[in-house]
Amino acid sequence: MTHQSDTDEQLLRELGKRVRDERIRRKITQAQLATSASISPATLSRLENTGDSSLNTLIRVLRSLRRLDVLDEFLTAPEVSPVQALRSGQLAPDTQRLRVGRPRKTTANAGAEPATTFVWGDEQPPGQPTTSGDT
Repeated sequence: MTHQSDTDEQLLRELGKRVRDERIRRKITQAQLATSASISPATLSRLENTGDSSLNTLIRVLRSLRRLDVLDEFLTAPEVSPVQALRSGQLAPDTQRLRVGRPRKTTANAGAEPATTFVWGDEQPPGQPTTSGDT
């Protein structure tokens, strides 16, 4: 069952209802559970009726009900990143990485000789006779 579209208040009420249902299923009074969780009966009542409580209170109640397992999915260790795997030796360091990239843009004249050779004002282009008399 997904609760993605529920409001925060709806989720909190559902959480409180489930705490109450678990307490009743185990045939425990509010006073007994409050004492076991080291919280006041009023705090437990507020949790069960509105879901309003601190995270600390919720954990205490779940621990007293022996239901911390409901947090397992959320608290499971994340997957190891590739960098962490490499550092810990789980990934062979000789594995070659494949790089993905876009092909380079080519121009029509790439690699071609320029149409004219640049010449300083006092020089002659290659293959042309000099006009001054200094040969």
